[in-house]
Amino acid sequence: LDLNDLSTIVRPEFDAAKAAGELSASNGKVPLLEYTADGVTTKVGQSKAIERFVAAQLGLMGSTPAEGMQHDSLCEQIRDVKDAYNKAKLGGDETKAEFMNTGLAAQFAGFEALITEDMATRPVGYAHVAMYYFLTQFFGSYCSYISYTHCGCAHTPKLCHICFCLLRLHSLRAFVLPSCLTVAPFWYSQMTWTR
Repeated sequence: LDLNDLSTIVRPEFDAAKAAGELSASNGKVPLLEYTADGVTTKVGQSKAIERFVAAQLGLMGSTPAEGMQHDSLCEQIRDVKDAYNKAKLGGDETKAEFMNTGLAAQFAGFEALITEDMATRPVGYAHVAMYYFLTQFFGSYCSYISYTHCGCAHTPKLCHICFCLLRLHSLRAFVLPSCLTVAPFWYSQMTWTR
């Protein structure tokens, strides 16, 4: 398997599902969520739509519509930072390095401004989990919250608090999913939810 050569990737379950038309609701892509309620099954693609739906079903979108909107807002900010980073990568090593050394700190300051005082101490929700994953996993070996030094907890205390709270939970190394959520074998990417 050569991850730089996509033609070497073997994915028989995915190919069979696509050929059978099972992924048509997601435009032939994964992820795909099948949700059944009151005998009616709905199939939906797009990872962010699925994330938000599952988060709402699990009570992770806050306790009010306003709190749900805050979770959404922070997750969109994560998308903006990822887009900015990917754009910097296209500019070459120098542009990427400049983004990591200066632009990222400004982005983290933007996160800090979006986090309300009470959000940092609320029960864990969708945005907390998304932010923790982003801060500790997205940049790979470059960071564990940028080694907690690039921005520094002194400059982003609310962000740091969220990260450390989730770090304690993540020590389990897995999130426990409800038994009604079943995951198909290809890359944990086609899911079925029955209520």
